[in-house]
Amino acid sequence: MCTLRLPFDYAETSTLVASILNDPLPPIKNDCYSKELIELVSSLLTKDPVQRPSIEQLIQVPIIRNAVIRLLGEFDGKTFIDLITPLNEKDESFTIDLPKSIE
Repeated sequence: MCTLRLPFDYAETSTLVASILNDPLPPIKNDCYSKELIELVSSLLTKDPVQRPSIEQLIQVPIIRNAVIRLLGEFDGKTFIDLITPLNEKDESFTIDLPKSIE
């Protein structure tokens, strides 16, 4: 998304898979995004899953940590029902099956 184009754009599945596995990712322009964001995206898209950051490592990244803190502040004191009720009010087709312990 940062490059505003598909990283791997092939019609044939076999070519697409081969490209994903073997080709380098297109670079993200550093004049549009911070160095921190570029490093984060690059680490998340590392092809070797063993080399990708864990959730514990991701939560230490300042932009992730700050976003989580902001979200937690927005949800402070709200229950699950408080959070999903507006979704149901805006879209009558929205339904959710609640576990018996929450109803």
